[in-house]
Amino acid sequence: MTFELYHEDDILKLKTLEEINEDFRRGDNINLALLSSDLLSVLVGHFKNEDNGIREMSSRAVVILIFYIKN
Repeated sequence: MTFELYHEDDILKLKTLEEINEDFRRGDNINLALLSSDLLSVLVGHFKNEDNGIREMSSRAVVILIFYIKN
C-alpha cells in the first residue's frame, strides 16, 4: 500500500487511502502498518497533495494512527 501511495496516480491513491482507513479500524492492522513500512511518512507527505480527497483521507488515517498510539 505504501508503494501505491507513493508511486501511482491520484485515482489509485484515493482508493488505497480508503482501504487504509477501513483497515485501520482494527488495531492489529495499525501495528503491522507502523512496524513494517514508512506508511506514516507517506501519509503526511500527502497533506500537500492537490486533490482534496487524498488530503482528507490521508489526514483521517493519521488521526486514527495518533488516536491509537495515544490510547
